[in-house]
Amino acid sequence: MNEFESNKNPTEKSGCVAQLDEHKPSKFADTGSNPATVKCSICGEVFEKNTQKAIHIRWYHKKSLPSEKLLRARVRFARINLEKVKCKCPFCGLEKEMAKNAFTRHKNYCKQNPNAKPWKGHPCSEETRKKVSEKQRNNSYRRIMRHTQEYHGILYDSFWEIEMAKRLEFLNEQFERPKNPIKYLDAEGKQHNYFPDFWIPSIQKFIEVKNPYLFENDNKVQILKAKRSDIIWLTSLEQIQSFTL
Repeated sequence: MNEFESNKNPTEKSGCVAQLDEHKPSKFADTGSNPATVKCSICGEVFEKNTQKAIHIRWYHKKSLPSEKLLRARVRFARINLEKVKCKCPFCGLEKEMAKNAFTRHKNYCKQNPNAKPWKGHPCSEETRKKVSEKQRNNSYRRIMRHTQEYHGILYDSFWEIEMAKRLEFLNEQFERPKNPIKYLDAEGKQHNYFPDFWIPSIQKFIEVKNPYLFENDNKVQILKAKRSDIIWLTSLEQIQSFTL
């Protein structure tokens, strides 16, 4: 055996092949004694590489630790789009406090706007529309709105409804959220469901808080006003806060 062959595999000669794994960094190793490992600053788990730690944070701590860029974007979106200001539509005259993006959308699709954008809706066949319409008419349930808010364990669709609930509590008046809809027919003879906001058992009447623009222009409201005498309509926050039975 020459010198080259003797140094070809020195680990076999020393018999330490099985001991090499003991010197590899482990994710369970102490970060102080092994500088090759990295430690998660959130949960303390140890990794061999920075890439492993980055993947761990991305998947396990993404919700609890949003990035600084994401936080800045959220603050900017809330400041620009969600901050409510007093607006007045130049076409229909609607005056209301609303977010800037909501006001822009209202102007773009306002019925009084001569250059209003056409609302195309969701493209689907006429047969699909009939099936969906029939299914909605046959289901007696209150639809959950997009901006639903909770107050004392009950879901409400708007700030005005919560103020009405507070007013009824102040008056010590029992009320319910109607579970069964009011059935009504439109001008074409089709049946629809309408869920009022409150039911007052003591006077056997409904209470409905409605935006003044919708109160004057919504077709279903006009039908219910003409045919139902058991609905009390409130169209302003002042009427809600001063309501008495």
